[in-house]
Amino acid sequence: SRYAKIRNFLMKFRFVFVLLGIMLSTLHQSSLGSLFLIMPFKIYPLWYSNILPIQFFISAVALGLMMVAFESLVSHWLYRRAPETHLVAKLGKAVVWVLGIYFIVKITDLAVTGKLGLIFSGTWESNLFIIEILISTLIPILIFAVPRLREKNRYQWIGSFMVVFGMVFNRVNVGGITMLSATGDSYFPSWMEITVTFGVISVAALVFLFVIEHFHVWEIQPKDPQSLPETPPSFDYSSRAWLGTPDVASLTKFSLAFIISFAIGMALMPEQKILGKGIEDVKVYRASGKDTLIINGNRDNYFVAFPHKDHIKRIGENNCNKCHHLTLPGYQENSCWECHTSMYKATAFFKHDEHTLTSNAHIKCDDCHTPGKNRTAETAKNCIDCHPKYNFQNLKNVSDKKYYALSYTDAMHNLCVSCHMIKAKELKDKPNLAQCSTCHKTGFTKKLEVSIKWEISSPHFNQVILPDVKSTIEKRE
Repeated sequence: SRYAKIRNFLMKFRFVFVLLGIMLSTLHQSSLGSLFLIMPFKIYPLWYSNILPIQFFISAVALGLMMVAFESLVSHWLYRRAPETHLVAKLGKAVVWVLGIYFIVKITDLAVTGKLGLIFSGTWESNLFIIEILISTLIPILIFAVPRLREKNRYQWIGSFMVVFGMVFNRVNVGGITMLSATGDSYFPSWMEITVTFGVISVAALVFLFVIEHFHVWEIQPKDPQSLPETPPSFDYSSRAWLGTPDVASLTKFSLAFIISFAIGMALMPEQKILGKGIEDVKVYRASGKDTLIINGNRDNYFVAFPHKDHIKRIGENNCNKCHHLTLPGYQENSCWECHTSMYKATAFFKHDEHTLTSNAHIKCDDCHTPGKNRTAETAKNCIDCHPKYNFQNLKNVSDKKYYALSYTDAMHNLCVSCHMIKAKELKDKPNLAQCSTCHKTGFTKKLEVSIKWEISSPHFNQVILPDVKSTIEKRE
């Protein structure tokens, strides 16, 4: 029949389809976690984390295991078949480890970032967090960790449903509920959104049930020629599962070995080798007596040309602190990214280890903290006490760990745009000075491009120019 042909085709390429399904779902979950990294001041701290993509990925693995278990229980109940309790119990045994890792990662992250005390602060957010952890993690771990409970059908229903509901509840909390305090806005889906959502879920369920009924999922399949006594099947001894013909089995095992090896290699690789240097501030090139900075903050190759000398003439040679408002010890001036280390979120620029380590400042605890009191930011000296030449503007009375550097993007925009807005009113011939297109130009202007080309070809060239600037010019030629 036509359904048999479709089934045979799907079974022939089942490894590819399963691999693609796992890749798409895990990539989707980690990408979803990455999306929420841009909201550090909207999501309540108990849910926001710099490793949110990792937390989403681990929880998605637990959700996948329990979704398979829950689907098995539902479909067997619906078609009045004996439940596969022994298989669901194996999934439950595996999910204990995944949920345990998820819980440890989540709690450790809260402890490292100093948010652990918020769990018991008594607010509605803290109570919501406790309820979520109990439903999604702790109670299911208790159920599936006990063999006597894990193998009973009733507890399999409870445990699998709690994990599925709890992880969905987590996504709802991160995506909306925990932003209420920061935004002050409330939202409830309209009836159209609710009906469309249920419609999509219903279509997926109907397709799944159609496949069960017409593709003979539960029927005993004819024996494969490889499984006959004269040609016994090949087994993967780790799971005792038949992996198909020898060619398919080899492909499966070698692919798994490659994925595991690749994952281990990526985990051991230094972070800067994977992500690059992070924020790349500016490079200087000098041509025809000019001094211009090429700013390529997010490394997207859309540069901003900043005429440094021209700005010095406008604001005065003794007013460097208008832009370089803070200098690190031993530096006449330092680049923006050395304090504004994150592209899109504010970060604390006070480095505790750099002050205490013997290889750096080697300062004793009592040199900064009041003896006999808890060593917190409130009991510490202000930076201005030891660094009197620092220009902290209006922040001199704020304790050390409350010195926060704006995101790189906000710092650059606040510094440049605010000044341009003032100058746009003063300079009658430049009313559009504060507009984005004044600094952010698509590609290079012809004049700037000629200057850079001159410098690259000049025998007097003694500055390092961005390689991607040169390659961009070469491509345009």
